[in-house]
Amino acid sequence: MDAPLSVVSNKSDHDIRQDMMRIAHDARNYNIGVTANRKAYLGKWSNADISKMVSYYKAQGLKDATIINYVSSLRSFLHETRRTNINISNADLGLKREIEYKDKSLNAKGVDINEKLAHFKEKDINVYVQLKISSIAGLRKEESVHAAFALARGYDIVKDNKLILKGSWCKNGRPREIKLSQEKVREFAELKKFAISSDYNKSRDLKQEMNHL
Repeated sequence: MDAPLSVVSNKSDHDIRQDMMRIAHDARNYNIGVTANRKAYLGKWSNADISKMVSYYKAQGLKDATIINYVSSLRSFLHETRRTNINISNADLGLKREIEYKDKSLNAKGVDINEKLAHFKEKDINVYVQLKISSIAGLRKEESVHAAFALARGYDIVKDNKLILKGSWCKNGRPREIKLSQEKVREFAELKKFAISSDYNKSRDLKQEMNHL
C-alpha cells in the first residue's frame, strides 16, 4: 500500500501560495500573467521575467535572503506545472545567502540517541518511532513525523532499498528518495511492525505532532 501524498496537514503548500500571491501582485507591474492558483494558467514566465522581479525587489530594499525565498517559491510553483524552461540560478541573479554554520549534530549537543530511543520506547511511542526513523535515515523533523504516521498506518514507504518521501512531506514540496543498506531496510521493516502493533497516536495533526515531538 503506497503512502498518500499527505498523511497529515502540511503548511509548505500554504507558504508557497502566500509567496505566490505577493509575487502575482508585484508581477502585474511588468504585465506578466501569473496567478496564485496552483492549478491555473501561469502565463509566459521566462528567466528574464524572474530577473525583472529580482531587480524590482532589490529596488524595494529587500534583502537577498528574502528574495531567494521568493524565487524558491516561484521555482517550486513552476516546477509543479513542468515549466522546464526556468533554469536561472541565484548566482545568475546576483543573489547570495549569508549562512552562519552551526553544528546541530547530536554529538555537538551531547545527546546519546540510543539512550533517548530506549527512554521514549517506554514513555512515548510516537516520539520513539519518529526519532528512530530520523536516526536510521537522517530525516528532517517534519519528514520523520510524516514517515512515522505512514508506517503506523501500514503504508509502504520503502521500495527497492529506497526510502520514498512524498513531495508534500519535504521542504519546498520536492519528493526525495534515500538509498538504504540492507541493514537499514530490515530496521524499517521491524519498525513498521512495531508501529502498527503499538498504541501509536494518530489523532494529532502535523502542527500538534511537531509541537509534541
